[in-house]
Amino acid sequence: MTADGQRTALPHCGPRLAAAVLGAAFGVLIVTGCAPLDIASHWQTRAVRVDGIADEWQGTLTSIAKGKAWVGLINDSEYVYVCLTTVDRQLQRQIMGSGFTVWFDPEGGKNPLLGIQYPMGLAEGGVLSRMRSFDADSAKQRQQAAGEFAQAMSQMEIIGPGKDERHRLSVGSAGGLEARVSGEGDWFVYELRIPLTAGDGHPCAIGTAPGGQIGMRLETRKADRSLPSGRPGDGSGGGPPGGFGGGSPPGGGMPGGMDGKGSGPRPGGGMLESSEPLQVWVKVHLATGSDAAPI
Repeated sequence: MTADGQRTALPHCGPRLAAAVLGAAFGVLIVTGCAPLDIASHWQTRAVRVDGIADEWQGTLTSIAKGKAWVGLINDSEYVYVCLTTVDRQLQRQIMGSGFTVWFDPEGGKNPLLGIQYPMGLAEGGVLSRMRSFDADSAKQRQQAAGEFAQAMSQMEIIGPGKDERHRLSVGSAGGLEARVSGEGDWFVYELRIPLTAGDGHPCAIGTAPGGQIGMRLETRKADRSLPSGRPGDGSGGGPPGGFGGGSPPGGGMPGGMDGKGSGPRPGGGMLESSEPLQVWVKVHLATGSDAAPI
């Protein structure tokens, strides 16, 4: 984004150049091998809006899952912000169809005490099957499908911290928690905000402080093979009209200004496809104010 607030666009690139262009645009760290993945959170030096638009994440993203997705974290003294973005359609289908959970271990290990599930998954309660069966030529059924989609996307579930403890809440009244997914063109963006410490208005929190370390697991269930082959919202698989956020496309570009008009990789051509569910453990080093640097 330029100083006058205009979004910048990357030059057109084909699939072979997409990864290089993304790396140059974001300062992406490409991680290989099986060693534990360490990620440094960035201190918040500019506003982060949980809106499904990835502009503010430039310079923060790390490649995970063999290049299938990119993840970044930003924190201040009160919140941690998480962003995951991908062009992998199978992963998008897993997230939207079966649900997506981010788990947190406040001790920095692999023993999570808290999980945030959002989206809940369109397969839950038969929402997806009903959406697939609507008549595309019926305005009434299109409206009904869009309503079911919006309802499904309005809920999140907090898992823990107690054993077998689960609380389903409205996304708009989750005590400091915010989450949003959105899509444009080939790009999919997930954003989450979660408090660091519990307090008034923040009953759900990780239980840590700036400068600490947390363990984080990003997890999907195995894709339901009954899901439509197109991405929900793109008009090719029975998904609802509009973007993922509840009926209207996001208001801005995907990472690096890629706008879905040929400037990003085309996963439909086989790039980055995988049927395996995502399960990635990350050790996150939270930033402090002394770490503040332009990002």
